[in-house]
Amino acid sequence: MNAPLKFVTVSTELLGAANIPCQTIVLAANLALSAGISETGTSTEAADVTEPKEQSRPSAKVVILMCMVKLLVTPALAIGGTVALMKSGCLGDPSKMDSMLVFNLLIWSAMPSAQALSMLYQMEGHKVATMQLAMIYAVQYAVAIATMTFWIGVVLNLVEDFQAI
Repeated sequence: MNAPLKFVTVSTELLGAANIPCQTIVLAANLALSAGISETGTSTEAADVTEPKEQSRPSAKVVILMCMVKLLVTPALAIGGTVALMKSGCLGDPSKMDSMLVFNLLIWSAMPSAQALSMLYQMEGHKVATMQLAMIYAVQYAVAIATMTFWIGVVLNLVEDFQAI
């Protein structure tokens, strides 16, 4: 079919496909800056930005606390609340719901943070906050390997139980 405005959807898909790689590049650049790895260039502005600053590194206590809250406490509360709502019937009959919908509904809160906030900080010129957030995200993604394995197991058991009702 030759839709007259097909170029709009095609161009939107192309722009959307570039979103994740661009965010990953920004995150990696901010991690490099916070680690003190500098760019090679003649721009004085780039030299000012790439100097490693001690205040740009969050303390270990802050990083651990943020990972615990985002990857353990928040999913426990969200999954517990969602299960309570499903058992009370507020979300409909769980046995009639699509199991993939139930899985996504329950697992969403356990996912590590996205990079959108880092991109917004970068665009607004908050360099120190961007570098701190990049370091927190890097640790969070590493820790999320273990926590996501745990939460996926929990959620799969819950989905199986709901389908058996």
